[in-house]
Amino acid sequence: MADKRFIKGLFKDTAHIDQPEGSWRYALNAFLNQNDGAISNEGGNEIDGVIADPDYAQNIEFYLVVGEIGIDNDRTILFLKDSRPPAAGFTPYSAIGVFDPNGTVSDGYINKFKMLLELDVNNPTATFVSKNLDLNFSLNKRIEGTFKVDSRNNTIIYWTDDLNPPRTLNVTRQESNPLNPIASTIYGTSIVGSTNRYYIEQLNLFPHSGQTPHIALDGFGSGQDNVKEGGGLLTGVYYLALAYVDEDFVATNFVVVSNPVSVVDEYDHTRPTYKKDGAKDGVQTSKSIKWAISNLNSDYPFIRPVVIRKMGDAIDAYRLNDLDTRIVGGNINPFGGGIMFSGVEGYAKASIDDVIIDTVSYEKAKTINQLDGILYLGNLESKEDLGFQKYANNIKVNSRLKTIEPFDEMHYRVDMLETGYLNSVVDGGNAVDSRNSYRYQPNIYNYKGFKRNEVYALYIAFILNDGSMSYAYHIPGRANENINWYNQADYVAGSGLPAGAYDEFASAPPGDFRQLSATDARLFHFWDSSHVNQGSNSNAAGNCRHMNFWHNRTEFYPDTDNYITHDRNGVVPGGDLRGDYVRHNHFPSNENLDRMVVTQVTNHHEEVNTDAFTAPTFGGWQGVFGYRQSAAGGDQARISAASCNETCDCALQSLNFDNSLISETSGEINTNSFTTALNASALNFSGGNPAGYVDHDAWAADAAANFIPSQDLAFDGGGNACSGSGAGPWESYNHRFVATEPNTTVFVNWRLGFDQTQGGSEGAYAGLRSSIGGVRTPSWYDYITTNGQDSAYSNSATSGGAGDCLSPAGGVTRHGLSGWHEFNLVDPGDYVELWSHFQPSGSSEFAVDRDVGHMLWDVQAPTTANFNNINNVKVSHEVRALGFDLEDIHIPRSIADKVQGFRIYYAKREHSDKTCLDQSVIIPQQRQSGILGLCSEAVITGDAGAQAMQSLLNTPESFYTNSAYAFDPVVYPFGYEQLSFYGFNLLRKKDSIAPATHIKVQYGVYDYVWNGGDIEQEKQSFTELVAPMPGEPLESTEVWTNDSTQNCYASAVLSALFVGRNYCSTRLFSTTYNLNRILGQKAKSYVNGDSIFNGQALGLAKILNLYGDSHIALGLKDGHELPALSTRQNGNYGVTPAAGSPCILQNNLGYFDFNNQNGHLTDAGVGSTNGPGTSTSQNMHESYIVDLKAFKTDVYKSIDSQELIWTGFEVLHQEMENFIFEDDDGSMTGTGHTADLNGYLEDGNTGNPIAGADALGVNNDYDGIFGGDIFICRYGIVKSISPLHSNSTSNAQRAIYEHIVESVDNINFRHSESDESLYFPSANFRDLITKGGKQDYMSQDNLKYNDNYSEVNDIRTAIPLPVKDPNQIDFPTRTHRSAKNDTTSLIDNYRLFLANQFKDLPRNRGELWKLASFSNLLYFHMEDSLFKAKGKQSLQMKDGSESFVGSGDIFQQDPDEVVQTGGGYGGTQSQFAAITTKAGYFFVDKDSRKVFLMRDQLTEISANGMESWFREYIPLALEPYKLKNATDNPLAGIGFHSVYDPKYKRILLTKRDIAPTQTFIDLWIGNTEEGSFGWNDGLIDYDDETGQYFIYDVAMSGTTYEYIDFQDTTYFSKAGWTISYFPELNIWVSFHSYIPYIYLKDSTDYYSITDKYLPYVNGDVSNAGATANDVSLHGNAGIWKHHAGKKGVYYEDLSTNENPHYFELEFIHNDSKTLDKVYSSFDFTIQTFKYNSDTSLYDINVLEHGFDSYIIYNTHQVDQNHLFYFINTRRIGNEWKINQFRDMAATSVNVDPYYTNAAPNILGGVNTGTLTTLHDQKMFIPQYLPATLFENHYTESLNTIGYMNFAKPWNERRKFVDKWIGIRLSCSNSDNKLLNLYATNVASRKFYR
Repeated sequence: MADKRFIKGLFKDTAHIDQPEGSWRYALNAFLNQNDGAISNEGGNEIDGVIADPDYAQNIEFYLVVGEIGIDNDRTILFLKDSRPPAAGFTPYSAIGVFDPNGTVSDGYINKFKMLLELDVNNPTATFVSKNLDLNFSLNKRIEGTFKVDSRNNTIIYWTDDLNPPRTLNVTRQESNPLNPIASTIYGTSIVGSTNRYYIEQLNLFPHSGQTPHIALDGFGSGQDNVKEGGGLLTGVYYLALAYVDEDFVATNFVVVSNPVSVVDEYDHTRPTYKKDGAKDGVQTSKSIKWAISNLNSDYPFIRPVVIRKMGDAIDAYRLNDLDTRIVGGNINPFGGGIMFSGVEGYAKASIDDVIIDTVSYEKAKTINQLDGILYLGNLESKEDLGFQKYANNIKVNSRLKTIEPFDEMHYRVDMLETGYLNSVVDGGNAVDSRNSYRYQPNIYNYKGFKRNEVYALYIAFILNDGSMSYAYHIPGRANENINWYNQADYVAGSGLPAGAYDEFASAPPGDFRQLSATDARLFHFWDSSHVNQGSNSNAAGNCRHMNFWHNRTEFYPDTDNYITHDRNGVVPGGDLRGDYVRHNHFPSNENLDRMVVTQVTNHHEEVNTDAFTAPTFGGWQGVFGYRQSAAGGDQARISAASCNETCDCALQSLNFDNSLISETSGEINTNSFTTALNASALNFSGGNPAGYVDHDAWAADAAANFIPSQDLAFDGGGNACSGSGAGPWESYNHRFVATEPNTTVFVNWRLGFDQTQGGSEGAYAGLRSSIGGVRTPSWYDYITTNGQDSAYSNSATSGGAGDCLSPAGGVTRHGLSGWHEFNLVDPGDYVELWSHFQPSGSSEFAVDRDVGHMLWDVQAPTTANFNNINNVKVSHEVRALGFDLEDIHIPRSIADKVQGFRIYYAKREHSDKTCLDQSVIIPQQRQSGILGLCSEAVITGDAGAQAMQSLLNTPESFYTNSAYAFDPVVYPFGYEQLSFYGFNLLRKKDSIAPATHIKVQYGVYDYVWNGGDIEQEKQSFTELVAPMPGEPLESTEVWTNDSTQNCYASAVLSALFVGRNYCSTRLFSTTYNLNRILGQKAKSYVNGDSIFNGQALGLAKILNLYGDSHIALGLKDGHELPALSTRQNGNYGVTPAAGSPCILQNNLGYFDFNNQNGHLTDAGVGSTNGPGTSTSQNMHESYIVDLKAFKTDVYKSIDSQELIWTGFEVLHQEMENFIFEDDDGSMTGTGHTADLNGYLEDGNTGNPIAGADALGVNNDYDGIFGGDIFICRYGIVKSISPLHSNSTSNAQRAIYEHIVESVDNINFRHSESDESLYFPSANFRDLITKGGKQDYMSQDNLKYNDNYSEVNDIRTAIPLPVKDPNQIDFPTRTHRSAKNDTTSLIDNYRLFLANQFKDLPRNRGELWKLASFSNLLYFHMEDSLFKAKGKQSLQMKDGSESFVGSGDIFQQDPDEVVQTGGGYGGTQSQFAAITTKAGYFFVDKDSRKVFLMRDQLTEISANGMESWFREYIPLALEPYKLKNATDNPLAGIGFHSVYDPKYKRILLTKRDIAPTQTFIDLWIGNTEEGSFGWNDGLIDYDDETGQYFIYDVAMSGTTYEYIDFQDTTYFSKAGWTISYFPELNIWVSFHSYIPYIYLKDSTDYYSITDKYLPYVNGDVSNAGATANDVSLHGNAGIWKHHAGKKGVYYEDLSTNENPHYFELEFIHNDSKTLDKVYSSFDFTIQTFKYNSDTSLYDINVLEHGFDSYIIYNTHQVDQNHLFYFINTRRIGNEWKINQFRDMAATSVNVDPYYTNAAPNILGGVNTGTLTTLHDQKMFIPQYLPATLFENHYTESLNTIGYMNFAKPWNERRKFVDKWIGIRLSCSNSDNKLLNLYATNVASRKFYR
């Protein structure tokens, strides 16, 4: 027969007779030597490295390798795990080392191994114990990884193990670790010096922040250093976001965002303080911001600040340069560190998404790979819910206050109200503390409060160890109580409720309130019970929590275990919330005296006092100033009327008129009007001088009188002034008299002469004008003459002739500040001046009289006594921001270990969630009737007035007037029915007020009141109707409103200022306690200014609002009118009362009466017995401050869909110990109350927190949780109305109200953009009142406010816990990819995973098990199928070129299933058997019992002759015993793994298996009955959760089972096999005797590591490796190189006791298989080589047959024998021939029925049996034979005991006859020779018998 060559591989899928030519049936430890064309015996393996490092000898003997990554330069990273079990006080070590087959000692390698990282997890030092140092590798979790070399030539590894977070290590940097030994720290970062308790997490692939920074903005001393000068920021609000940056320039997610910081263009030192207002967005400032940073993680070298600016509608982010962490933290910065942003430093524009959107983070990944510079992770698991909701249910809320006092101190002084301190010292020289308002940035940052009487949804969320946030857990409001509501001592009668107990939950409100919702309205919607110290509103100490009750009506807690309330002791009795109404936190109202905004203390920082008077520096002054017009040249100076726009009063109207006497722009005397200066002797005074008057000449003052120095005010002929000199009250530069001392009184005499020209009428005017600070005021005239008629102040004017106009006898006293009203020149800078002109009749020109005119001054400085009653008011209050504390925060240690702190959030209070829509003072509207559009003055004039005013109707009608102030209560017989409401936020935004249902009175306020003085409206042109003669038709003529009796535009303004003084709880303020007043149906509307609003369709009456203000009109339901309040003045503001009136109204603003010495205040509450400088509320004006309320049954619905706002409050680091309890016994060292935070500091020796320390905790100065959405502000309202109806005078009513309110807007930061948007107090009272009416200061357009100043911390918040599916954490089919690697960048983009860069595959193909790459494509290997990603597809064009379609983005298109079938094809459940080689992608599908190779197409290579074998031997031995199908852990002994052999281009596939022993099988629960001690006692079962087997043991104390370790040989034995595949030939080749638990490989060789040995003994490396078999010195620490060492010797390095494994080859000869043949001999062609120690090669050819024995067999025959040279073996030519074999199979008589049929046989007899080979035995037994005590390997052994009879009689030893013959050649490898078997043959002849 022809020689048989071995080229077709191992083949077992056919019967022997059909064995394919060139294949073989069995091989052991063989390989196909393709170079020689032979089957050869495989080399052994030898130690090439040892996992041993002298610096880490204490642990090395116990390490097993749990993962490997081949890296550059043929090195391999090894992940090591201590195999010892954990115990009390002992944590098994985890480590990382590197194996370098070329490593030398000089490179730091010992035995080619170097430890890279091994942290001392068992160091008892406190600083070690307190930090997480454990890599936490597991023997049950194999590691998979990859590597890259970055742009800096750093080698970086990336790995995952499906247990810990994916991680990375910069190997190059770690090798450069300056500390020795290098592996003791990460990158040389000191463990002792590290502030990070999550030390190991700095290796996380997803950057792990460790401890998060804390950002503070604190005031100190007398100010703050946070918002300061020295920058260029634009107005808006700014947030600071922080991320850490490592040395690879990879940043963590941004882990903290500060509360907003408001930037305005004014300063803390601005005075008066109210001038520090806001500005429109984008205004340039000189500001910068400095934030203080603490709690930094020192393991990160850099911190990355991003400043976020909200400016208008824009949100911009600016990335600053990365900063040294040490500098920011102040460690090496002498100025205390922190982060500064000025807007002028270097920064880069960033995306807000970089801050808001996290790069993705996963807790686990099963598989990892890279392709085309992108890292991929697959089969992912995110963070699971902490499970804290059941504990959050138990948290209690206590309201808390932050006192700010003296709050926003204000000094209401005459000059402040008149000019805004232009002419006097600001605040009267008093120091005002700018820190005590919400203009002060630290207050805005730290103490924004919560709205009283409002509902908030509160949440707690945890800062996880990596810096990310957990879900936010809902904190329920308190439970309802049965309250004896109105028996409380501090309540008064009149509530509308009978006395008695009421259930907050069940009790409906009385009367009309119930009608708001017949089924759902409850008492808690309307009445406050927060003060009732009872039940859930009382804490364990017996103190009141001061919280109200609230529940949603249509939202219920879900039916999940999350809402069964737990505390540290377990389930709380009665704490099952499931199915209950959702409860929110309802804060107290101002009804609660202990929680009022403004306190009810006696000393409310009020002062009513006098000005401090300083004696003037001069004793007074008297002098004369004369003027005349020269007639030089015969011409009079003429003033063209045309040049003054044809008005009749050029001096007033013209601002720059050359020939006017006084220049309007500068106040200077116009020198063009004078030629000659006169002196007193030239003057002729009529009427005499004032009493006490002494002549003094203004030009030549009497120096002896010591009045003023001589001043030369003469003018030369050219009209040029001669400059004067000297000082005093005369201001030489401006040529005008200036008062230089406060309270200077001026007596004035004047004379004005004029000529009457011929024809027509003439008019002349003379008057005295005053000014404050250069601002001119409107004038009225003491002297008027018309048509030649004399004025009252004239002695010689006659019709048609010359005349004089003189002041009355004795002169006129001028000590007022406006017009002709009396005034005082109060402050330096005030002045008076003279003007005059007249108009000749019929002329369009004005002429100045040729006669001499004059003005005489008598200036007197009064004594101090004259001013004792000029009262100034300092008002400041004690206000209290509303915050809260939390009690009973109980955090189990199991949760605390996963977190580093917690933060408190609240749901954003959208308009739809508000029950309090806004707050303001209310002003009652007055019910009146009359003809709209007229006034009583016009009515008197009859038809002319009616026609002139053109009223819409001539019949009276009823309406309400938008009154400027309240009148006497008698005006409101039913109380206040219709109201004007001025909520700042509502007016400026005009949000819907449709939800408004009622008002709730928050305060009754006693007001200071100033009457507004004689303020006049600016006159207007008016068309008057006049009959030329009686009975003639009316004709129109244009006149000034002031000169007409037909118009309704009065000059007088009746005005007042109201400033809140005492803020009284309405429980004490009124005898009617019902504070809730229901609105009429639809009776609410926005009303525009200057309108007549017809609101009857809305349930409102018509509202007269002419020249009025914009407001919200509210109509109260009948029976719900508010009681009218005392006004003291009966509404007669600004009016001088009749003689004898009890109301003393002479003390108007700017009015001073020398006779009665009364002060300026009208309602000052004078008459107090409280002592000096104080006052009472006796006889004061009263106002209501109310909330506009909306009755709602549900708010913040639902609890899991809210946008959350961070309060800024957080608990960090050791402060957490105050809240942690131990899981096992519930014990805790802290109180669980935030009120007990006082800055925990870690003891450096013990690691325990030190209570009371003040150096570390971020809450050292804890004073409550704030950060709400409410500011407390003074709010100024400007009201105006002209009550134009027939029953009212036309006098305008105007008022300003200023009160303290709670607002979502920081009203302090209003601003003005023009005269239309002025507001109080930024603009002075006089300007606002004067221009009111014409200007609607309350209109939406004029309420200027930068919305940014109301911002809250919503930049980066937590997400509420979902109520339905709170914990989707598994993404078993997801692949997520990193950013693409940039080879030019320093940043490691493999660590940047953006949120949307993932692909989820269909779940009907099982979980994603492996990510593989081959041929530049990514493969997604699922359990049941294989998917291939799409890249660019190429198309061949007609011209031969290639075109590409597709984006090249493999995520752009869904991947293709490689083979599409109904149930999937080509899946894998063996992650570590799937490898990519240059020949293709190789993997095992355990479920289908197949092996595949993916090349151009998917090939089932297990079908290449081995299909049936794999079907039988792929299944795991424990699968029949419930073993999880997903079990894949070759390290633990169960699973597949493989390696590519680069030398022989083969793939080795190893199955490691655990087989049950017979003891196990006998005790298996499915095979036995009930145990002797009860059901299951002593039986074995499987725990699917843990993947472990256990024995039920009822006798064990406290347990019912005990887990069985797979190493327990009583129940388990190790098994497995290794088989090799040659992909280039597509053949299986051999089984192998080694079954390592892990393989390594480099570019030329492969290695393996075994776990077959016991650990080293006692750490003695020199001797400890010896096991029971004494075969290896290094035991499991050896790294074994294959194709090395002696043939067949595996994992043995003690030559004295080697146990080589056999090389075997079994083949079949079946030529002429249709014929039976007799086989006489077989032969083989072989070369045998001896090892040459000189060359280290097998290159000595020896003449030996090589094999030791053979087995020959056929269907029933078998023989086994040794090969003995020249006995049964001899060499013939180049072949070795073997004969002398005979059948040695045992035989017996088979009496089976088949052979003993009762019918006659062919011989006529009856069969009694037949002699056959043994019919109950197999010839060969596939089995796991023990290679050592601890490891079995697969072999097919001859059944020598059961099937053979070596004592068989010689005559029964027959020749071999069959159609085929099988031969197995065996080599023991004991001689360590290389065998190359080339061919075999057999000798046979045809068998004829």
